[in-house]
Amino acid sequence: MDPTERRRSSDLPPDILYMIGGRLDNPMDILRFRTSIPPLRRNTSRVAFQVPCPTSEAVFPRPSAAVFLCWSTVYALETPEGAAASGPARWLLKLEELELGRVRILNLFSQGRMAFLPREFPKVLDFLQFRMVEICREYTLDYDSRTRGLVHVEGIRKVLMHPDCVGSDLDRCSVYFIDEYGQLAYWRYGDENWSHLDHPEDFEFDDIAVYNGKVCAVDYFGLVWEINESFGLQPFPTSIYGSNSNHHPDDDGKYLVVSSGDLYVVDTYYRDDEVNVFSLDDRSIKWLVFSDFLMSTWATSDLT
Repeated sequence: MDPTERRRSSDLPPDILYMIGGRLDNPMDILRFRTSIPPLRRNTSRVAFQVPCPTSEAVFPRPSAAVFLCWSTVYALETPEGAAASGPARWLLKLEELELGRVRILNLFSQGRMAFLPREFPKVLDFLQFRMVEICREYTLDYDSRTRGLVHVEGIRKVLMHPDCVGSDLDRCSVYFIDEYGQLAYWRYGDENWSHLDHPEDFEFDDIAVYNGKVCAVDYFGLVWEINESFGLQPFPTSIYGSNSNHHPDDDGKYLVVSSGDLYVVDTYYRDDEVNVFSLDDRSIKWLVFSDFLMSTWATSDLT
């Protein structure tokens, strides 16, 4: 055989194929890998894994069936060159793999299924041909309703897994959730039950996200907390409003956003359109306050 001849991936020894498949952690890479190597289509990754039933007063009624951690992924998709006379088309998609090899498109702003798609949307999505970039993942806790399939556990505001171990090394991951009462809980892979992280001042948590490889949470007064490896809460030096904590009576919640490696806190109000945006400046150890989002006015709030 010509030593320069290229061979197919499926010709590799099974042990090497399993090793490669076990190291993939991007859902679309996993799907492409299974598609290109038929013998592994039912042996690589899981679309969900079981976790204990959440121990939270906000979860009612308590699911009697098994509870699973499920996820969907938002992608930027670009059609291949030559697919249309007008040039490549670009789409923002949220995809959920229901079972091995079966994918559905979800609404970007909910977990509802997309019932209608634009007429120009491709009839067939060939994931080996389309250019796809992962934007983010969304996690949910679901239980088997038997009559309706997997249904979201009620009373859960947000779910997070860290590190993202969708395809491999699940034994290293931890799962977090914030319930409707603002209580924060975590579960380490292999634990029998969930554990709760109580706020030192008994405040509610609004949101949770991963920043610089660390899990962070923001409370309703605007103070951001880092969760360390021992699952302890370490506060940032001050809240987004400096030494004056702020909880407006019309406050609809504070949200953490990580974009291009930067951490933002978004403060919203349900009675009007006011939105305050804060960005952490690591170099000067300050919050950059986007004090008037609509008028693009910036101010600063020292963390010291």
